[in-house]
Amino acid sequence: MKKQGAILFDLDHTLIDTDKIRREWETVFARFGVSKEDAHSMARKMAGGTTAFHPVRPLSLIADRLSRREARMLLGAMHQTHKEGKYDFEGAYELLAALGEKHKLVLVSFGRKWYQMEKFKQTAFKNLFDEIVITSTVQKYRALTSLKKKYGKVVFVDDAHAAIVIAKQVGIPAVWVRKGKKGKEYYRQLRPRIEKAF
Repeated sequence: MKKQGAILFDLDHTLIDTDKIRREWETVFARFGVSKEDAHSMARKMAGGTTAFHPVRPLSLIADRLSRREARMLLGAMHQTHKEGKYDFEGAYELLAALGEKHKLVLVSFGRKWYQMEKFKQTAFKNLFDEIVITSTVQKYRALTSLKKKYGKVVFVDDAHAAIVIAKQVGIPAVWVRKGKKGKEYYRQLRPRIEKAF
């Protein structure tokens, strides 16, 4: 069956629990005497956000504070946070699998490419997507315009109100996803909302 149009999905807070990532970041670094504020500061320096996905970059930012043994222990602790699907919202995979039978799936994520890809590579649903577009926040309008031109009929799914407004300015129907914890029932109810937007 030929797939019709495309559904554009944001990643953070839409399909994965970014707050859980932040909490893990804080927990891992707290074991080594790094305060929550310092952990956030390091995260902003490396990615403009918080992440527990890239073990080498954060380590280099506090290397002068740790002994070699502590540095190795921290690196090991960071690697233990890597597990496929660990940060996926329950029910997101099933939603994507069902929608992917009829429509192309495109990940549209805004931020630094390596940072977004580190997160995406650890999802259980990474192989369900037909295309990945990672762009800077200031290029959202251009990215969405280009995808609309490429696929014709598209629907955009995101948790950020500002991104929803931009999608509507481009002429793309948009479905808002609430931030915070979501489960299977939420994503089950989300599917008809997305299909109706087509």
